[in-house]
Amino acid sequence: MGAGCRKQCNSCLAETMYERLYLALQRTLSKHKIQEIRNSGEGEDFEKLVTIHANASGVPVSIIKESLGEELFKICYEEDEHILGVVGGTLKDFLNSFSTLLKQSGHCQEAERKGSLEETFPFHCMFDKDMAILQVGNGIRRLLNRREFQTKPNFEECFEILTPKINCTFSGIMTMLNMQFTIRVRRGGNILKKSTGVMDLKGQMIYLFETCAILFLGSPCVDRLEDFTGRGLYLSDIPIHNALRDVVLIGEQARAQDGLKKRLGKLKATLEQAHQALEEEKKKTVDLLCSIFPEEVAQQLWQGQVVQAKKFNNVTMLFSDIVGFTAICSQCSPMQVITMLNELYTRFDYQCGELDVYKVETIGDAYCVAGGLHKESDTHAVQIALMALKMMELSDEVMSPHGEPIKKLKSKKGWGETTFRFPGAKP
Repeated sequence: MGAGCRKQCNSCLAETMYERLYLALQRTLSKHKIQEIRNSGEGEDFEKLVTIHANASGVPVSIIKESLGEELFKICYEEDEHILGVVGGTLKDFLNSFSTLLKQSGHCQEAERKGSLEETFPFHCMFDKDMAILQVGNGIRRLLNRREFQTKPNFEECFEILTPKINCTFSGIMTMLNMQFTIRVRRGGNILKKSTGVMDLKGQMIYLFETCAILFLGSPCVDRLEDFTGRGLYLSDIPIHNALRDVVLIGEQARAQDGLKKRLGKLKATLEQAHQALEEEKKKTVDLLCSIFPEEVAQQLWQGQVVQAKKFNNVTMLFSDIVGFTAICSQCSPMQVITMLNELYTRFDYQCGELDVYKVETIGDAYCVAGGLHKESDTHAVQIALMALKMMELSDEVMSPHGEPIKKLKSKKGWGETTFRFPGAKP
């Protein structure tokens, strides 16, 4: 069963590669303006197909093969470009570290022992009993900005042990081999803070009996991709066997999800505020319409409907005005008149709500009230009569600009059949 699966996978990979190769051939023929002679099948000899087109067009086979290689490389790069951003930054960085990836995968068996250790464990350090550094990994070498050591530097010249808190001596380290060590890199004899671009390394100290030396195998103390790029490192610098790659990628994914949740939360809050503001404005509009028109008419206007004429069989109307209003206005300023009418009509409006009658309109000193208009009522005449009495009582409470109460209020009442409608296109 396993052999069958491997055979099927190899078949799929071969088919995909042939599709890329054939697409590259089509681009090459189009580039050299060569007409395709026939469609190729999977069983055809591809090299023979290239030769046929070269002979038919007169273009040398070497030129077609060279163009074919360029087009094939472009196709592979276009399809797999997104992988480079995680594996090695740019194409140049990936190609420069390609040999390292091959050696880490076991494809290069002839590498020297020292070089293989430096590349397989880029963040390791080996030192002897005198604390003289014998070897460092490529990653640490890059952090130190030193390609080669002219002499064997002392461990304390390049590193500082952060944890555990011990004396930086061979014997002191030997007593804590079972502990996890965290060391910080020095550059030029000074300890650099993490904000300056140098990362801390955490790992284990291993005693090598054969050489009487200690080997430190560590990895960077990072959890963000920015910590790599800010120091000129990539995920490809982390050994394949190190789980730090997965930790960083999982952390980036979690941070991206958290950022998305926060943005969605802010958008949701903004939408809720906008919706609440809209509802408040709608309520103001509805309240304004209801204060001007009967509730049924206001609802129709709010919904954009046409208000049809309606016949009312039993309605009582009340018309009132102030006796001597013209004489009062002739001796007062406009603001005094408006203030007087506002005080009087405010009291009338409150009483309309108490007696459940409908205020039709006010024109000057004229105040028009209807009973049984906004809603059918068997006591509309009584309601209007009570309203008339209350209006005469309230008029005594309001003073004219001359300081005299408005005692005289003329009112007229009538009842019967009426028709109600808004004239024109707008109310």
